[in-house]
Amino acid sequence: ELQMPMIVKQNGNRTAYDREKIRTGFMRALHKRPVPTELVDQAIERIVQKLLALGEKEIPSRRVGEMVMAEL
Repeated sequence: ELQMPMIVKQNGNRTAYDREKIRTGFMRALHKRPVPTELVDQAIERIVQKLLALGEKEIPSRRVGEMVMAEL
């Protein structure tokens, strides 16, 4: 079973990966744009696949943020 990595924030705190946080961020960034939620879901799924493909137990939050920005 594949397990999502822990997210390491800049202050050193570790939190579990939260798909809803990423969804909220996407929706906030796109609130004035007519982007279907289906496309947002696809982008989130691509981010999840990239995170799993890395095979790491911990990933810096900055790296996750860069993945999100690339999808936007």
